[in-house]
Amino acid sequence: MGKHTRREGTIDYSEEYKQFMDRLDAFHRKHGTVLNREPVLGSQRLDLLKVYKLVTAHGGCEKVTQERGWKKITLPFNFPPTCTNSAYVMKSVYVKNLELFEQEDFFGREVPVNQHDPPESNITRSREGESMQQETFRPPYFHRNCMAEFMGLIYGSYEAKQGGFVPGGASLHSMMTPHGPDAATFDKATVAELKPQYIAAGTQAFMFESSLQLQPTHWAIKESGKVQQDYYKAWQGLKSNFNPNWKPKA
Repeated sequence: MGKHTRREGTIDYSEEYKQFMDRLDAFHRKHGTVLNREPVLGSQRLDLLKVYKLVTAHGGCEKVTQERGWKKITLPFNFPPTCTNSAYVMKSVYVKNLELFEQEDFFGREVPVNQHDPPESNITRSREGESMQQETFRPPYFHRNCMAEFMGLIYGSYEAKQGGFVPGGASLHSMMTPHGPDAATFDKATVAELKPQYIAAGTQAFMFESSLQLQPTHWAIKESGKVQQDYYKAWQGLKSNFNPNWKPKA
């Protein structure tokens, strides 16, 4: 591998581009939404005018989605082979920045002003206290998020991961990446007596979520030497416990 270089993309800062971005920016300010003017995909800054022209030339966002054509939309950008989720990210970029604008600008439909737009990001921290659930699985369950989830541990230990997640460490689960407790935590929780348990004592974890895609730096992934290469092994010991005849207690 040669020295890492960041691709600057192929944005043509023409007068047409500037006028388009001014219209797009005005639309987002009118609707109280956030515009990412130069989203990054495959280390390239995306030209939103170019993306918009490609999608509308194929009939718009809804039609491209129905025909599963987002991969075709990415082809003119020549993303590297390592960018395996380019179609998914391209669709996410379009939906967030251009889909509503398309309805008004391309189709001529009235788009109501949204006064209750969901937050772009939020942050929370663990709080010690009693876990009181009954007849259910107590640690954080296996799930996927529509937001990118960055979690860190300041001190102590995290209840859903018995090993590998040390103070000063962090994890990043991008949008729709499945994750949950490791095998050791699962085994421990399934045999634990269902009585109130005091949790998160002597520990401090935090979680930052965002509807924007979070992109680790090249240094973090390739040069820091801090990436846990065997992270996936946390779930290797999980066994299937599905019982089609199980019913909750009356």
